[in-house]
Amino acid sequence: MYLDLPNREENRFTDAHTRTFDIRVGQVVNMPQEECNWNTADCGHSGLHFTSDEIHYVGCGDQSVLVLINPMKVVGIGSHKGRCYEYLPIMTVPREEATRILHDREFDTLQLDEEYAIKELESLAERAQEGFTIETKKHEFNIPSISADEIGNIVVSLGDMKKEIIGRITNIE
Repeated sequence: MYLDLPNREENRFTDAHTRTFDIRVGQVVNMPQEECNWNTADCGHSGLHFTSDEIHYVGCGDQSVLVLINPMKVVGIGSHKGRCYEYLPIMTVPREEATRILHDREFDTLQLDEEYAIKELESLAERAQEGFTIETKKHEFNIPSISADEIGNIVVSLGDMKKEIIGRITNIE
């Protein structure tokens, strides 16, 4: 049933500002990275907005949506909310339940979508191998050079993480 959620009519939402985004549980929502504003202001800047449970802000009308966000896809964190260029909606919940879930240290969001987490880990390995060229052009950094061996170790570690996540998957028949 979870895998069919993106196809269900009652599972379709849109953003409150442009009303152009197709937001569905189980389907990645994204926008071109180059259209995002890379800064720390809260409002009025391009990007997919998100907030923590501490802020009473709901972007899909009166519906709270929990999302998974790869921190590498965040373009700005302000005082009250942040923006990214991609996230994966994982569930809709009443605001009070969202707060309870987010504060539950035993709740593991990776159980909800291992496939997305694995895809993100593979993407991270590709970025490490490419030397983070795209990100370093956006900002000025004093990053020490990374040897091929160090990059290899990072890739091996990411592979180990992928195996760990895959090991959590249980087929129910």
